[in-house]
Amino acid sequence: TLTVIRDILGENVDDRVRDMADRAIKRTDEMINLLKDLSDLTYGDLRHAGNFKQIDLNGLLTEVVGDELISAQARQIEMDLTPSKTPAKMVCDPEAIKKVFRNLVTNAIRYTPAGGSIHVKLENLATEILLEVCDTGIGLEPEEIQQIFNEFYRSPTAKKLTSAGTGLGLAIVQRLVDEHHGFITVSSQVNQGSTFQVHFPKESVL
Repeated sequence: TLTVIRDILGENVDDRVRDMADRAIKRTDEMINLLKDLSDLTYGDLRHAGNFKQIDLNGLLTEVVGDELISAQARQIEMDLTPSKTPAKMVCDPEAIKKVFRNLVTNAIRYTPAGGSIHVKLENLATEILLEVCDTGIGLEPEEIQQIFNEFYRSPTAKKLTSAGTGLGLAIVQRLVDEHHGFITVSSQVNQGSTFQVHFPKESVL
């Protein structure tokens, strides 16, 4: 890989060549991430009823938050999880739901500055299971909320904060939530943060 080649060259190259190698590695990583996101975006079209089974969403969410906790801590962001008090059982495609959880959590980490916080909560309500991801990040303008689920859309503020991201993460979330007959609500204030709520119906979607 390019990273291996750069490391082998070590100190035997000048700064200009090393800078070119670093930029090539960055572009390659961006392309790989784009291809992964495009694959996830079409995942719903390829799934079939055989992927669906009843599971407790607490386990999936605990796994995802645990996986991403190191990333949050590295960015000096506090992140906590409040699981539902009772088993949050739902008939679903576990891999699809895991993608929903992971995309929302990593999105919150990416757009929350150092010193901020992220609260993830799952509630088992009478007719639905509610996931909430609340952050103290950069927030969104009202007109941006209407566009964030569009493919390849990234808000101007997000682009200024980081070049990372393909603009497909939330489009993937929307597609997979739709596949489970759910819906998403968003509330946000610029420089104060955002709250994403995903509402999953309890009834079977088979």
